[in-house]
Amino acid sequence: MLESLAGLAAERGPLGIIGAALWPSPARPRVLVVTAKPEDWAQAMASRAEALARDAGYRPETRPFQPHITLARLGGASASPACVAALETAAHALHGAAMRFDSLSLFASRTPPDGPWFERLATVRLSGG
Repeated sequence: MLESLAGLAAERGPLGIIGAALWPSPARPRVLVVTAKPEDWAQAMASRAEALARDAGYRPETRPFQPHITLARLGGASASPACVAALETAAHALHGAAMRFDSLSLFASRTPPDGPWFERLATVRLSGG
């Protein structure tokens, strides 16, 4: 399956940064992310990856696709107004920059009662782009 995933990204380009965010909300943040414009090629790649995972017997993702980079996982404390203001300043500074990637990693998520963690199962280097 990993080889098939590597083939999905053969015709990729940069992802334009559109901002930063606290997910799922600033009031109850769990992750700090840099968000990217959902380019057509990235949307298509995500759809094909979902199909490959479904064909391999994995449960499909129920949330809509949003290209991003996770910067930090947070402990669930609410974000202070100063934290939100700093994030907005950083998001403004990042807007319009571009992200490129040269590898693709497959992760497994674990969700025990003490909090989720993620295990990298494999990584493949990508050519082109």
